[in-house]
Amino acid sequence: MKYKIKTMLGLLFMGLSVGLSLNSQESPNQFPEIGKPILDFEIKNIIDYSQKRTTYSELKGKPTILYFWSRYCSSAVRNISKLNGLNQQFGEKINIFLVGGEAADAGVGKHVFLGMEPGMENLKELYSNLKQEQGLKIPVAFDPLLFQRFVPESKVPCIIYIDSKGIVKAITNAIDQEKVKLFLADKDFFFRDISNEARQKAVLEKVDEFMPFESNGQRVKNPPFLYRSLFTHYEKEGVRVPRISNTIDAVCRDNSYRKKGWLQGSVTLSDLYKLAYFGYINSKGVLNDYLYLKERDYNQLILELKDKSLFSGVNYETRKNLFIYSLIVPSEKAIPEYIKDVMQGDLKNYFGYQVKIEKRMLPYWRLTVLEKAKSNLKTKGGDYRLKSDGFTNFSFQNVSVDNYIDSIFYMVKSKLNMPIINETGLAFHIDIPETTVLLSDFDTIKGALKKQGFEMEIAHKEFRVLVISD
Repeated sequence: MKYKIKTMLGLLFMGLSVGLSLNSQESPNQFPEIGKPILDFEIKNIIDYSQKRTTYSELKGKPTILYFWSRYCSSAVRNISKLNGLNQQFGEKINIFLVGGEAADAGVGKHVFLGMEPGMENLKELYSNLKQEQGLKIPVAFDPLLFQRFVPESKVPCIIYIDSKGIVKAITNAIDQEKVKLFLADKDFFFRDISNEARQKAVLEKVDEFMPFESNGQRVKNPPFLYRSLFTHYEKEGVRVPRISNTIDAVCRDNSYRKKGWLQGSVTLSDLYKLAYFGYINSKGVLNDYLYLKERDYNQLILELKDKSLFSGVNYETRKNLFIYSLIVPSEKAIPEYIKDVMQGDLKNYFGYQVKIEKRMLPYWRLTVLEKAKSNLKTKGGDYRLKSDGFTNFSFQNVSVDNYIDSIFYMVKSKLNMPIINETGLAFHIDIPETTVLLSDFDTIKGALKKQGFEMEIAHKEFRVLVISD
């Protein structure tokens, strides 16, 4: 069965970690516990360190951070460069180790791309490429046994903070300069608990997804209402609330994920306005899919406000500027225009902003191709083929220009503030030879495209855009 490249690469590059099962021989009580001493452990197969292996007893007396990662989570790999910077800044005061690994059954029953096969040798090769591209200078171990022993469900990134006395201070998925400073000063810092105990508790407390939210994010059993809308802050310490649907259409039909007429979840204010007025958060309801602008909707808001603070500074860990919105209407009223009208009324009643959909000349990235490059790009035929390690290289055979560009910008386009539009005019499929490029860096991707004969420049075109003003 052939998969569309978009779907395939969504699995390849998505910033969500892939859950892989644990080695059944490892006991759950071996997982570190917050607030308790860490059991002694060995780190093996270390590179860029004074020893090829070490034990925690040798490290004790100095604060230690273990950063567990795998090739199957793009966010875990992307953050390695951040760890490298922190190691350079704090390296004399702290032990920081990257620990690369994978579950015992990595790749079993899962689609794996050519170039992304499991195995420590392949993981080492990926790291070697990252090291060369990013100038990494940090101790890194390739130790699947320690990985399986310490990481619940093999979900990454998993970061374990161990103080100088050997006490586990945090098990979480985020790290930054401020956290490390507080950790070194032996002060408390906020973190999202992803320890084995927290995961088990979440499983026990999991409730029916078809139950509506209360204002604190908890669920309501046997709701006494037929209709209601609720809007509240997503509290820092509150229970986890899934993200809201990407489209209004999705909540206007029966499916196994939600009740018809129920739109609810955590959301930024920008995305809530897009839902209310355009009916989708991102083009086609897919994350930052800028390449397919059917109605030329500009996927960024224009804010003509004195105070824009509610629309910026979003932090998914602390939940700053994140909200919970819940709209429940009878199934017979689950019509997109009706739901959009209700949402628009809710936003108007609470915030009071003036909102218009206008047509304006706005900037975008225009993709063209040099005439002399066309013959080299044209496919020689054969079945579609992609080869990539997912982060530092790729090659394509018999792929459309739209799908090629969409694929190589997959990791960075969420950060773009302008659409990318294919104006090459190429109707034929293309072949792309093996190319080395850091797929998490917009400028290096542009450079690779230029070598292939593509040109990217800023141009202007008329778009429909959402304008919010005082």
